[in-house]
This record gives sequence, structure tokens and C-alpha cells, in this order.
Amino acid sequence: MKGLVGCRRLEQLTLRDNAIAEFDLDPSQMPLLTSLDLCNNRLRVLPARISELVHLRALNVDRNDLEFVDLLGAPSNVRELRVSENPRMLRQSAGIVDARAWHKKFPRLRTLYMDTCYAKQVVNGMTASSDLTGAQVWPGLCNLSLRGYVTLPSLSIDFSCLQHLRNLYLPDTKVNLPHVMPTLPHLRQLVLSNAGLQRLPVNLGSALPLLQHLDISNNPELTDLSPIMHISTLEVLRAQSIGITHPTPPAPLYNADGLEEFPPINNTFSELQASQVPDECAILQMFSRLRRLRVIDLRFNKVTEDMYAPAEVPSPEAATPVTAASSSVFGAQMEMVGASEGFRGGLRPRSDTTASAMSAPPQVGFVEAVWQKCDNKYVDLLKRTGRGHVIQRREQYWDLAIRLFPNLQVLDGSKVPLH
Repeated sequence: MKGLVGCRRLEQLTLRDNAIAEFDLDPSQMPLLTSLDLCNNRLRVLPARISELVHLRALNVDRNDLEFVDLLGAPSNVRELRVSENPRMLRQSAGIVDARAWHKKFPRLRTLYMDTCYAKQVVNGMTASSDLTGAQVWPGLCNLSLRGYVTLPSLSIDFSCLQHLRNLYLPDTKVNLPHVMPTLPHLRQLVLSNAGLQRLPVNLGSALPLLQHLDISNNPELTDLSPIMHISTLEVLRAQSIGITHPTPPAPLYNADGLEEFPPINNTFSELQASQVPDECAILQMFSRLRRLRVIDLRFNKVTEDMYAPAEVPSPEAATPVTAASSSVFGAQMEMVGASEGFRGGLRPRSDTTASAMSAPPQVGFVEAVWQKCDNKYVDLLKRTGRGHVIQRREQYWDLAIRLFPNLQVLDGSKVPLH
């Protein structure tokens, strides 16, 4: 990299796939550099002198051999940082991400990709000698991705140091969620697919007052969805392949401090018990208070499994998981709107959401378009084998969903007709 001289007007530089082993770039030779891509090289250290690139806003060091990120020295102006797929990067810190130290080095950081780095804890780093004035630990961080290795290791997060998060992406990570969730007043999107969840925080609605997108797919031990009933701002709910088998009574309403509040006068659960509707319709009625829902996906659960083709549909070609090193972890599934950098603010499904807009497929190699064709064949099979009652249940389920949710656009992977 020392040979890169005389590039004083250069603003973007891509050096991926070059077997670079040392970061020896001379900042004086490219003082206007704003974006640097060093993905898939052999860097072992990200030095403190990265801050000498004073105009640098986006840095990608995914898929290197990083063993150390020097958080000392002058602060850096980087706003989007990618350090994914560096499994030894957190070894010296025993898998602990010290939010206070990272913020001190990257005070303007808005977006951090730290996928598959064996993170075990995200802590605020406060000690007895630390500032106890109550200042927020990581006030600028809006978007955080910590995709893991499914069950190794489990991840604990001190949410009190992430108060400004708008998007939190934790798929394939065994997450230890607290019984009572601290308030995250700005969080819009939460992805917890394949996270080994057994329960949800009891105060989910009050803790996440602006949540719009929730993905809890592929958590087979998760059976109680009642905390979701209090997220009045929810627009997208993905709950494929979870353990729910029948509607659950509404959980008590908890405030942000975990204290129980009086429930509303009308008892929705008692009403649906009296109506004796099928389980799949009762599940929809359980969410009837969430009037903003635009996308609902409850496929591959016990209550809906016989209405649709199974999830085990072979892919037309071998599929591999998409990682942050090759693209955004959100891929083409999300439309970024709002800000001018990083994740660009809140993430919402595209207005023309289709069945392919999934945060996490039920299995590696799952292809939505292939499944749709198989599901059409499954419907034909139901007709030929005299199982018209299943089709009637499916139609009743769809009619109820359209009546309950006036903004519904996608139900179980298929577009909803205009209504």
C-alpha cells in the first residue's frame, strides 16, 4: 500500500482480494479519502492511525485475519464500519465488546457490522473510575449487526448502552434476552430469527414503543407470543417455524419498568374462546389490536402446517448464506430510507413487498419462488384427494386476515389482493 502515492483527489478506494497483510497506507497521499474497502485480505491489526484519514466515512475490513483493533489514539471519523468474519478479533477481550471503548475510538459511528466474530457480551465498560454522570455510552450508534454461529457462543447485551439503536440484527445468534427489557425508544427493526428463543420479554410493547419490524422465525421453543400483542406500532411480523400450537391468553401489560398495568376492559381472549374458531384464525384474532400490520408470515407452524406446502423444498441450486462480507446483511430485502449514510435510517420492506422479502429463510437453500410453485401443486393435490375442507380453512383464514388488518399487503409469503 506504500506505493499508492500522488492520489490527493482520490475519494473511494477498493483493495479487496489482494492478500494485503499490513495497513501501511500513507494518509498524506490521499487526504480526501472517504471510503476504503479492504475486504478479504490478510490484515492482522487495524491500527490506531486509521484516524489520520480524517475524511474517511466508510471502512470495510470484513474477512481478514484481524486479531486486534487498536481502540487507542485519536478518535476516528468513520461512520460505517464492517469487521465481520474476523473470528479471532475479540479473542484478546474474551469475546467482550466494550461499548465505551469503541465509542471513544469511533465517536461518530452510526453503523457497525460485527457478524460471526464470536461476540459473547456487549457491555458498557463502566468501572469505578468511569464517568458516572449518566451520559449515554454509545449515543451515535443507530444500526448494529451481530449475526452469529447459531449456538456458539451465546450473546448477552447490555441494552442500556444502545439507547439510540434503530435497527438491531441478531440472526443465528443464541441471544439471552432479559425478562424485562430496557427501553429502546428509537428501535424500528429487531431481527431475532434462529436465536434459540424460549420466551420474549414481558414488557416488549412498552420497551420498544416505535418497533415496526419484528422477525422471530425459526425459534421452535418459542410458544408464547402474547408480549407482541402490545406492540401497537408493528407493521411487519415474521414468525415462521416457531413452537406456537394454539392461541395464548394475553399477557399482563407491563410498563417500561416491568410493573404490571391494568388490562383493557375488553377481554379479547375470552371472546375468541367463546367463538370456537379454528386455531389459525384464533391466532390472527390474537393480533387484531395490531392494526398497522402490513406483512404477516405464520407459515410452517403447527396451526398452519397442513394449509401450505412444507418448508422442505429443494433449491434449484446449492444455496449458501449471504454474509456481510459480500453484501449488506439485509441484502435486497430491505429498502433503506431516512438518512444519508450507513443503513440510511429506518429499514422498511419495499412498497412492492413480495414473497421473497424474508429476513431469514426457514432453512439454508430455501427459495421462496420455488416454494410458491410447490404450494400451487399442493393446492391441486388437496383438490384431487378430496381435502376441500383444508382449502376452505385456508380461504377462511385469508378472509379473516383481510378483514382484521386493513393495511395488509403480504400474508404468509403471498401478496394480498387490493381491499
